[in-house]
Formats: sequence, C-alpha cells, structure tokens
Amino acid sequence: MPVPCNDTLGPSLLPGGLRGSARLDGAGSWEILRKVVILLSRRPIITVLVLTFLTTWTAFIGSLIFINNQSQFTLSLGLEQYQSMHFTAYNYLMAASMISMVPTLMLFVSAQRHLVRGIAFSGLKN
Repeated sequence: MPVPCNDTLGPSLLPGGLRGSARLDGAGSWEILRKVVILLSRRPIITVLVLTFLTTWTAFIGSLIFINNQSQFTLSLGLEQYQSMHFTAYNYLMAASMISMVPTLMLFVSAQRHLVRGIAFSGLKN
C-alpha cells in the first residue's frame, strides 16, 4: 500500500526496503506510517512548518490586499499604519517591532536543531 506522504516528501527520503521490512515484521499501513515514515521525516516536516510559519507571519502584501477591516489587520500592517498615520515616534515603533519578533524567535530557538539539520541534509543523496 502506498504511503500518503511519499510523493510530498520525496521518494529519496526513505530507503526502499524500510517499508517492506516493516511489512514483513507484521506492521500495518498506519503503523508503518506512524513508526517509520513520520519518524524518519520529522526534520523535513519541522523545517517546512517553521518556514511556512515565517512566511505567513511576515506576509504583508497579501494581508494588505485582502484585509479591509482595521480590526483584522496583521501586526505588520498595524505597524505600517502606525508609521504612516502619526508622527512617527521611532522608539515606540522599534519597541513594537521587537515585540512582533518574539514569536518568531521563540519558534526558531525551540526548533533550531531540527531546522538546521533538516536544511543541511535535504540535498544529500544516499
């Protein structure tokens, strides 16, 4: 039975005999997915999640185009609006910018090991 994330994560990610070996050991499809595929593809999955979060957290143009209500503005849109509407007090703007970086820094620090290894080993061939 094909594994659902085999094409998404790349066919060279998992050695060919691992799923067959697990099947010979009596593992079912869900058990192979849970115990073999996800464990071996944990770092690439974490890398994709972190990079996707960073892309959406810093999205400016898409938010600017699609959000019309000021109460739904993202943090980057709010900072830009604050800068353009008022006399810019740069100390407040920089403080708010630093606060907006906190979630990104927390995510990077918590996932740094997986992120660096996931990017470093992504181009290696077996």
